[in-house]
This record gives sequence, C-alpha cells and structure tokens, in this order.
Amino acid sequence: MSELQNLAISEEHVWLNQLEASLARKVYFEYPEHRDVLIGSLIVGQSILLDGDASVGKTTMAEEFAKITGQNIERVQASPDTMPSDITGSLFWDQAQGRYVFHKGPVFVDGILLVDEINRMSQRSSAGLHQAMAEGRVTPVGSKQTYSLPERNVTIGTRNPHKSYREGTTEMSLALTDRFGVSIGLPSPSSNGILSIEDLKTRDRKVLEGGPEKIAKIGNKVSTIIATDQTRRISSELIVALRENPAVDQEESILAGPRAHFAVMALARFIAFRDNREEVQLSDIKKVFPYALRHRVVMKKDDIDSEEFIRDVINR
Repeated sequence: MSELQNLAISEEHVWLNQLEASLARKVYFEYPEHRDVLIGSLIVGQSILLDGDASVGKTTMAEEFAKITGQNIERVQASPDTMPSDITGSLFWDQAQGRYVFHKGPVFVDGILLVDEINRMSQRSSAGLHQAMAEGRVTPVGSKQTYSLPERNVTIGTRNPHKSYREGTTEMSLALTDRFGVSIGLPSPSSNGILSIEDLKTRDRKVLEGGPEKIAKIGNKVSTIIATDQTRRISSELIVALRENPAVDQEESILAGPRAHFAVMALARFIAFRDNREEVQLSDIKKVFPYALRHRVVMKKDDIDSEEFIRDVINR
C-alpha cells in the first residue's frame, strides 16, 4: 500500500477508536463483544435486534450511537394498536393537487430507525417492516408505486422477553425475525454494572465529527476485505450443522435461507478491518457467528440457551 492509503486507513482506525471511547462514556456494555457487534453491524448496514429485560439499556444503546455519530434517528414506540402506516407512511388526498400524495413515514429516515419494544405490536402491523428491511423500499397500501429508502438506512429493534412480559407482547413472526442480521442478548447488569450506569448518566456526550461520512467510507472499505472460499465455506457448513442438529427445533428455527451467512461474513469482514487485517480469519467467523444465529435458532428444550449451544457447536 502507498503512504497515502496507509494514512487514510490509519485515520479511519483512529475514528473507530474515538467511537468506542465515546460510547464507553455514555453506554454500559457488560461484555466488550456487544460493543463490537453493535458498531460493526451499524457500519456494515446489518439491522440489529436487542433482547433483554426492561431497563437494561437497549434503547439507550441505539439512541446514543446515533447521537454520538451525528446520525438521524426516528423512533417508533410499538404498541398493540400500531398500524403499518405508522411505520411506512400513508397516502393522503391532496385537494389542491386533486390526487393522492404519499407522506413518508419514519422508516424513510436517512440513518437509524428505532422500533422500541417491537414485539408489542401485532404481526399484521410489523408487516410494514418486511419489504423495507428485505428490499430497501416500500410500496404503500393502495399504491402501485414503490419508494426507495435511503442507502444508509438501518433498523434497530428492541424486544422484551415474551415469557417474562406476557401483557401486551406477542411472538415475532419468523419472517420479521429473519430480517434482523444480528441480535444481542443484554443481561441484567451486575451490582458493579448498576453503579457504572449511574456514573454514565453524569458524563457529557462527545459527538464525533463527520459521522455519517465516516461510517459510509469505512463500510465501503470493509466490503473489500478478502474472505477466501475456505472461510466462506466454514460459515455455511456451520449453519448447516446447526440446521441438522437434533437438539434444534427445525419448525421454529430460521436456518434455511442465506441471510445468516451474509450477516456472519459482513461482520467478520468488519472485525478483520478493525484489527487492521486484509483477510478474514476463522477466529473472526467464530466471534460473530453466535450473534448472527442466536435469534434464528430455537431449541427443543426450553432449558437450553441457544447462544451457549451455538458457541458449543462452533468450538467443537
């Protein structure tokens, strides 16, 4: 590489280090890997599902990332009466123009769409996200015209445990769940964690300059990281191994499609880039694999944790 290329990469890594430091001032991470997955997913454009009990910081993570990086963020507070049009927008009759006009909804944000407590809205309502998350476009109800979303558009959904919060929650559809590239299970903080969260509230937020531009530039560079046929095959074979494992509920799991593999490889490339390497290693695959699969795997026995099971499978 030329000195100019080295300088550009060096500046991008400095910015990533600044982002990590700024997040650490305002967001508590029980595990450093959660921070890496959050940053990496939003840089490579993978939507994120944040799982955890109430008050563990799911919404704070999303909002602070947007504020620190200077990105736009639109929030939809999901509820049982949320309508698809509350997310996508609606057609309205414009008397002056004598025609229907489409008013875009929050899903068209040029940045981050935060759907808070996503499993409090009905499956019919959440269908408003299906086309947007899968295709990057929306076709409004009653219209034949399709509208494209901004290129840098990522969805973050927060989800409370269905079994713990039965009032007002529902099981997410498999179709919507599969549209999230990765998921992070946020544990309840330890006693030290509670004190750390209290301290974070007193700290000032450090906003980074040029966030959207830096994210786009880094994302483009991450996509050029080399992944050999061997490393790509390891990811696909691990997914098949999970699919065929007798402990996995085949009917309730989402392991037939390639979305999980795409998420694994995108995140693995980010880890390689962050570590200043030009090629994906097996360790990168193993690091990100549980986060791309944990929400897609349902165990036959309720007492088996899917994330721990996945880690056991990939380390055999």
